[in-house]
Amino acid sequence: VDRLLPPEELHTLLQESDFVVLALPMNDETRGLIGAAELAQMRKRALLINVARGGVVDEPALIEALSERRIGGAVLDVASQEPLPADSPLWELPNCVVTPHDSAWSPLGGARQAELFLDNLARFVAGEPLLNEV
Repeated sequence: VDRLLPPEELHTLLQESDFVVLALPMNDETRGLIGAAELAQMRKRALLINVARGGVVDEPALIEALSERRIGGAVLDVASQEPLPADSPLWELPNCVVTPHDSAWSPLGGARQAELFLDNLARFVAGEPLLNEV
């Protein structure tokens, strides 16, 4: 990490970034985090990439910013309503890519999940701490 800024410096970060990747939880503090004011701070060529939750972004404000080409584009793995309705303007915008919200899929995912489950089952039976406990 070259630089770490506190949340109150979000607008500074947006002004300086070519890529804005949202990978954060959805909660009261993050709901609508990226709205019209934040999109207005982004560079004209900047890309917004959302792999977090749809509600983190004010979708109507994003559609407006993309339609008016105030930002370079968006890549959305999530939307405020899923599945994204067929009549959403996001499907038609040339500077928006919508992915199928399956970024967690991988060819080895099932085998790894089974291995983790069996490991945790043995730990549980032995009274040991579990792995990846949330």
